[in-house]
Amino acid sequence: MDLRSISKEALVADALAQLKQDLLAMTQQARATAEGATHEESRPENSKDTRGLEASYLARGQAARVNQLETELQRLQHMPLEVFGDDDVISASALVELCTLEGERVTLFLVTGGGGISVGVGDVVVQLVSPQAPLGRAVLGRELSDEVTLRVGARSLQYEILEIA
Repeated sequence: MDLRSISKEALVADALAQLKQDLLAMTQQARATAEGATHEESRPENSKDTRGLEASYLARGQAARVNQLETELQRLQHMPLEVFGDDDVISASALVELCTLEGERVTLFLVTGGGGISVGVGDVVVQLVSPQAPLGRAVLGRELSDEVTLRVGARSLQYEILEIA
């Protein structure tokens, strides 16, 4: 599939819809956990009872995740969408097609928020990757036909950049 035929606006809209669903679910979980942590049944029965303390730690972590999702949503909503040509270097909002040595193709959308999710476009799965992610860092600043090596544990994965849009 030609990357130029993929609408970045549609990718962002689909990703925002996923993030909003995740945010709603996490907000509901955080509220329920916070209510449970302050419920009278969570009060310690003795000095060794840590149910309430554990529930409060969980509620705090979930609240932090809600804040993180809200930030990701804002970053993605306000990310400028640029058009990239064959002579441009990869930066935020670039669509990138990579190929492994085995011939497997991977399509990335380099985003400032919402990394870690995937969006389907026809029969192509586009992975949203932030520049802070290992693969995002590896392709950032690269050009068409560059080879990229990514270390995953003891393994080394090699990719060639086939297309940038």
